[in-house]
This record gives sequence, C-alpha cells and structure tokens, in this order.
Amino acid sequence: MTASSTSNKYFRTWFLVFVICVLVVLTDSHAYCPPGCSCSANSHHLNCSHITAADIHPPQHTRSLNYRFVFTSSLDSEHLPSEPNSLAHLSWTDSGIRNITKDAFRNVEHLRTLNLSNNKLISLNYALRYLDNLQSLNLTGNKLKRIYYDEIPQISLHNLYLAKNNIDDDCFLRGEYNDGVCLESVRPRKALSSLDLSNNRFTEFYGYANCDNLTELSVSHNEISFVSDIFLVNIFRLEKLDISQNKIEKLSSSMLKNANKLEYLDLSANSISDISETFFNNLESLRFLNISSNPLINLPESGFRNCRSLRTLIIDDTRLNVVPDDVLFGLEQLSSFSMKHNRHLHMIPENAFVYSTNMLYLDLRSNNLTVFPKSLTLLTKLKEIFLYGNPISCNCSFVWFIEWHRRTTIEHDLNNTPCSVMLGSSHHVSECNEKPILPRLTFELAHDVMLDCGDAISGSNVSWTTPSGSTHEIIKTSRPWNPQVASFVPIVGDDPHIQLLDNGSLLIRHILRDDCGLYICRVNDQFFNKTNYLVVQLDPITFYRIKIYSMLVGLGSALGFLAITVIIQMIIKMCQRCGCCLSDDDEDDESQGKQIHQVLENMEQYKTQQLERLRENYTIQVGAKN
Repeated sequence: MTASSTSNKYFRTWFLVFVICVLVVLTDSHAYCPPGCSCSANSHHLNCSHITAADIHPPQHTRSLNYRFVFTSSLDSEHLPSEPNSLAHLSWTDSGIRNITKDAFRNVEHLRTLNLSNNKLISLNYALRYLDNLQSLNLTGNKLKRIYYDEIPQISLHNLYLAKNNIDDDCFLRGEYNDGVCLESVRPRKALSSLDLSNNRFTEFYGYANCDNLTELSVSHNEISFVSDIFLVNIFRLEKLDISQNKIEKLSSSMLKNANKLEYLDLSANSISDISETFFNNLESLRFLNISSNPLINLPESGFRNCRSLRTLIIDDTRLNVVPDDVLFGLEQLSSFSMKHNRHLHMIPENAFVYSTNMLYLDLRSNNLTVFPKSLTLLTKLKEIFLYGNPISCNCSFVWFIEWHRRTTIEHDLNNTPCSVMLGSSHHVSECNEKPILPRLTFELAHDVMLDCGDAISGSNVSWTTPSGSTHEIIKTSRPWNPQVASFVPIVGDDPHIQLLDNGSLLIRHILRDDCGLYICRVNDQFFNKTNYLVVQLDPITFYRIKIYSMLVGLGSALGFLAITVIIQMIIKMCQRCGCCLSDDDEDDESQGKQIHQVLENMEQYKTQQLERLRENYTIQVGAKN
C-alpha cells in the first residue's frame, strides 16, 4: 500500500466523521421544534403560537422564547428550562394565564425582558423575586388590582408597563402600607426610566420621590381628580408626561417647576377651567403640548413665553371666547398649531401670529370666527391651513384674505364655503372701494365718554386726532411681553380732560359741546395699517332739557320779583293809612318818601336786568342747537 492511498483513506475517514457530527447537530437542533413553533438554526430563539404549553419543551440553551396563543391557566417552572440557563427574553402573551407560581422563574434569573401582556393575571404572587437582572416588565392588559412594593424588581428595572389593569393604588411604587399610611421605601427605584399606568382606576396621584430617574410617565385614562403639589417635585429628568383623560380640575403652579427637561405634555380631556400664568414657566425644553377638551375659559397672557422649543400646540374643544393678544409670544419655533372646535371662540387678535412666523400647519376649523386675523399674511412658510366651519363674513372685511390667498399656494379647505365665490372673483373686491358711512356716536352732556378704536390691538401704535386738532398717541417702544421695559409711551395732547388709555381707547371726561365733531384713529404696526373715523355728537335731548330749564328759571324769577313788588306796595299803603310811619316834621316825611321811592326804582331796575340776562341766555342756547 502506498503512502498516497493511506493518506486518502484517513481523509475519507475524517470527512465521514465530520458529516456524521453535522447531521447529529442538525438533528438535535430541530428536535425541539414541535408543530406550531419555529426555531433558529442554533435553537437560541423559539417562536410558538396556537398550541398548548404542555407540548413545548424548550432547549436548555434557548435565549429567547416568544409564545402567543400558547394556552395555560398557570405559568409554572415546568414551562421553562428545568436548569439554570441563559434565557434573556420571554414573551408569553394572549394565552389566558391566570396565575404564576412562586418558583416559576427560579431557573431564569438572567432574564432581562418579560412580557406577560394581554393575559388574565390577578396577582404576581411574589414570583418575580428571582429576577434581579430584569430590565423590562410588561404586564399590560391583565386584571391586576393590588401590587406590593417587593413584587416588582428594583435593582435593574428600566421599563414598567402596567396599563389596562384594575390598579387603584400607587403605593406599590413608593413603599408599603403601615397602619393605613403609605410609607416611602428606603430602597429607591433608581433605574426606572419608563412607567405606564394608563387605563387603570387611580383617583389620586402623589408622585414618586423614589423614581428620580424617570423619563417617561403615563397615567392617562384614569379617574384622577387630585394631583399632589409635590407631584414630580423630584423628577428632574422627566421628558414625557401624559395625564390626559382624567378628572383633574386644578393644576398647582408648582407642579412642574423642576420639569425643565420635559418635551412632551398631554393635559387633554380633563376638567381644567383655568391655568396659572406661571404654570409653563420652567418648560423650556417642551416640544409638544396638548390642552384640548378642557372647559378652559381663559388662557394665561404670554403664558407660553418660556416654551421656546415648542413645535406642536393643540387647544381644541374648549370654552374660550377670545384669546390673549400675546398667546403665541415666544413660540418662534412653533410649526403646528391647532385651535379647532371651540364653539364660543369668536375672535382671534389681529397680531396673534406675529410671533410664530415659522408655522407650517394651522387648523382653525369649526370655531365661531367671522373674521380671521390679518397676521396670517406673515406666515410665509405655511403649507396647510384649515378654516372650514366658521361663520365667515364674506364682505369687504374679507378682501385682504382674498388678496393674500391669490399671492400664495397654500392648501386650504374654503372651496365649499360661501366665500368660495369671492375667492374666485374680482368683482366683489371692486365693490369694496365705495366710501364708507361714518359711524355717529351720541352722548349726553357732562357724561364720561369712551371711544374705542376698533382695530387697536396690543403691540400697535395708536394715534387719535380730536376735532380741535390736538393729537393723542401711544408709541410702541418695546414688545408688550418684555417686563423690564415699559410697553407704551403715551403722548398726551393739550386737552386736560382727554386721556388715552394703554389699550388704545380715548377717554373724555364730562363731555362738552366743544368736544363734538370728527375723531380720527390711526392704528399701525409692522403688518397692519388702518384709519378709523368716528363722529361724536350730543344727544338732542340735552338741548330740550336746557330750553325747558331756562323757561322755568325765567318764569320763576319773574313771579318772584312780582311777588316782592306787590308785598312792598302793600306794606307802604298800610303804613300810610295807619300813620305809624308819619312824623310831625314834614321834612322828615318828605325825606322818607324819597328814600322809599328810590328803593322801589332800584328794585325795578334790578328786575329788568335779570330778565334781560335770562333772554340772552335763552337766545344763546337756541342758537347753539341750530
């Protein structure tokens, strides 16, 4: 036998051994994949569905088990590897599991993720006490009602999902009950970063001092009506908070004072009617805010001024009538704004959108708006605008919108509205060039009068010209939201009893006839310029009252002088008859007669002068009326 043949023989022998080993390995790898399951090539991953748990015997070296519709009423250690192994991921969902035995996870202490969602668990039975390496626990969609602090792993747990259960007490996240009082545990959950408690039965919420590394928290769809003042006081890393669909009526102004990293906040569908002006002060990282479906009556002025990172703002379905002039101040990065289905909202300030010119999406549908704010023309980056469902006045006040619409390519939803005819026609625009009828305002003499410049808005320059030619102005020296600088500088005219208020209105104290005439109000700012005319006149009833009062005073004076004259003449006659005023000295009699005659002449002259003055006063008043 040659060396070459011997070498070939050894080669064939070893090749045969190799093939046999491969076949053994392949046969062994597929031996643990019963019908309804699929395995990876090395049996590290096992996926099974629509079979019973008794038919499955996972290999010892399996690292991932994914069971769905693998039915069993109780999860026991026999359903998992029988010896300690390296199983890292277990997902057993939609399988009707009602109970977990205490030692079910005894041999899988290296488990990192556990998903038992959409089963029928009513208790954890302290079965998770072996899982110190667990990082994610999902128990969503079960029937859990009471959980104890030690039933949830503490050391490594990052994500805890308990949504859609019947839990009504959050003490299990803070500590244990002692004599009916929930005491904070000395073993904090430092690793917990994501917590979902939505769709449960919580009525109160106190916050978690033990979860100071929490970044995501959801307690939506509960029955929470009370939120503690110390809620989130120690949570400095929170980025997402959802407390929508509850019964919260009041929010403490200090509730989010330490949440300066918060990026997502949903307060929708509660019973909040008022929000403090300082509530959003520290939310400088906020990017999404939803306060819809609340009975809000007012919004805080410049309340979002510190939310300079905000991208999306939703204020739908509220009871707002009007919104503050500076509601969007500070929101320069706002790209999406929705304020729809506010049935009582009849006015949005003209300059509302001055501060958010980077907006891409705007939804104002189904409000009660008859006109739209002209600051819409500043939204040069706008791509979509929705305005359908508002009782828009399709008259000359709508012309500016038509002209703006023709200059842009923005998508809108006004084609099926009454104003669609104006949008496609130039005839209606030309009709708006007619000279307007000047409004006439009538007031009573000596009353205080307030003249309102209809388009005067916060942040605009306002100038009034009176019939005498005097000018009263408010010049905008800085934006009204800057608390360090005065918003306006009033320039008062020569009339001391005429005052110009900060809101642009003109106050006339004790109006006189000289105050009647044409008043001109001019409003302008960086996007808006308009002049209004008002005619002020006295109420005709004033002149009738003056005429009647003059006649009554004249008649009373004449009757008074006549009565005095008659009385004096009677006294003289009586004295002459009785002789009580006569003396033996004739010269004295003559002197006294002259004195009496002089007194009568003086009284007659005084009476004539007073009657003449009454006639002149009456003549002046009648002339003023004409």
